[in-house]
Amino acid sequence: MKPLEKYIEDILKQVFKDNYQKVYQKSELIQYLNLKSGAIHGNVKSRRSLANWYAIYSILTFYKEKGFINNKQKYLKFDGFPFTPLFEFQRKQYGGEKLQNHALNSRVNGEFKNKVASDVNKNLIIINNGKYLIHPDYLYLTMGDSEIDITPTVLEIIKTYQNLLYKKIISLLNCFQKSKALVLLMNKEWPLKIY
Repeated sequence: MKPLEKYIEDILKQVFKDNYQKVYQKSELIQYLNLKSGAIHGNVKSRRSLANWYAIYSILTFYKEKGFINNKQKYLKFDGFPFTPLFEFQRKQYGGEKLQNHALNSRVNGEFKNKVASDVNKNLIIINNGKYLIHPDYLYLTMGDSEIDITPTVLEIIKTYQNLLYKKIISLLNCFQKSKALVLLMNKEWPLKIY
């Protein structure tokens, strides 16, 4: 198992206090997001895997808006969210304007099964006649005598990842602007002579 990313650890500690490691060990969904977090450490060419992140993010955002958080019985009767609104939501996210439909239709499930799933017969994203939902077993964890919905925490992890990538690009652009300004200043102070 990949070491826990600092930003995910901070979120889990804030929400679950001393139980944060148990939550991480029990949640294959959070383990998958941790595994997909590598781009925050890479360079500008690092693969960000936004399609996979945003497939999950779109479904869980709609899940929250529809009032399913801590309402498992209602969710179990639900047949899924239609493709078009989910896909439009994904394309409106930072870096999502050119995304294709592969993540919703198969990529996330295949990668999830290959890298973290303990039950390869249980998809993370259930596809139900053109409608999509996250398998409820990945959203609810049993902690002691109670069951908790981890969706708000997962949404916070995704938003934080998105924000970290955005800040990285802004930082790079700021460095580029400073370098450009420095070159202009140097040319003004010490004009280059071209022979």
